[in-house]
Amino acid sequence: MKVSAKLFYQAFYLIGAASYSALTSAETNVSIRAAHYDRQFSNAASTRVQTGLSLVLRHQQSLMNDRLMITGAAYSAQKFSANGLLREDLLTLINGKLSGFSLLGEASIAYKLIGGIEVEVGRVRHQSLFLQSKTRLLASTFEGVNLNWQASEKLDIYAHRFSKWSPRANSKFHRFSTQISEPGAIAKLVIVGVNAKFKLSPSRKLTVNSEILEADNFLRKLGLVATFEQTTNELESIELEA
Repeated sequence: MKVSAKLFYQAFYLIGAASYSALTSAETNVSIRAAHYDRQFSNAASTRVQTGLSLVLRHQQSLMNDRLMITGAAYSAQKFSANGLLREDLLTLINGKLSGFSLLGEASIAYKLIGGIEVEVGRVRHQSLFLQSKTRLLASTFEGVNLNWQASEKLDIYAHRFSKWSPRANSKFHRFSTQISEPGAIAKLVIVGVNAKFKLSPSRKLTVNSEILEADNFLRKLGLVATFEQTTNELESIELEA
């Protein structure tokens, strides 16, 4: 079987930013991405080629001396062409045809409490050890509640509870499922993790990221990534993952 996937063009364009006062500030930006996705198989019936263009309009508004942050982002994907097997690689399936789509991909409210604690509720892009917002034309996003605690400059603790997600080539938010479960069988994903930094000496640093992911009774993962940095004339690092 021969498999190939190509992304031929990618561009981002920031069009505006404005600061209103010490109590409120806002920023708006637009990103544009064009992509060509080509998967060739020895079995021609499985071959598929899709081309499209995406537009993301994102607005962030901070209030109360940056303690409150409101974020919204409208996502849109436009179809240029699609041939071959019907799969949601760049475009979404609507009534048996591949098509462009639009959705409110991000919509959240974040509030900074005392002691370095921040709570965020809504639809967000996410990046952690076991779960990431992956992008082709548009990014996958997740809906739920996020808690981040910066206990110190060297210690971060986070917890996330997601109930739905929007795949990167789909116009709706769905409950989670596995390849062997019924669609929407997983009501929630829970992630708890710790990032810790240790200065062993003036030239030696150790960073540890530990995370647990649990998906109802279907899945449970425990991960650990440790990075050791030794500074000499050049920066050398060794990464250990378990």
